[in-house]
Amino acid sequence: MVRAFGKGRTTGIVAWLLLAANAIITAMVAVSFGSYASAAFTDGETDWSKAFAVLIVLVMTALNVLGSQAVAKVQTIVVIVVIGILRVFAVATLANMDASLLAFSGYPRDAQVSENASRSFCSCSSVRLVEISSGCIPTNSNLILPIAA
Repeated sequence: MVRAFGKGRTTGIVAWLLLAANAIITAMVAVSFGSYASAAFTDGETDWSKAFAVLIVLVMTALNVLGSQAVAKVQTIVVIVVIGILRVFAVATLANMDASLLAFSGYPRDAQVSENASRSFCSCSSVRLVEISSGCIPTNSNLILPIAA
């Protein structure tokens, strides 16, 4: 922003707007994951939901303080865990499948299938690009984003 608009009001306003938007998004994600964790571990108690949300914010803050390479490592672990969970769901689904319920008449159009496949590919590629770029930044470089203090 400073390169584009200089050190002025526009840069300051946009910086504060981005900070506010990030805080709101982080809070929304923390509350949703806190609710998921509460439903999984405590039968949906609201007090635990709030505690899990705060815990998630604290863990993400600590991860941010550690820097981009730590984020890349943790993201790799999260992706591996998610893929493992998806494999379990796929195996469980195939094991319990009732093939008689499949009907070609209810399938979506070919164009719709390719649109959704391309969206999925692009979103996965962008996540991978962020992971690769944050993992490739050398630790002694001036190009590193500053670590939160």
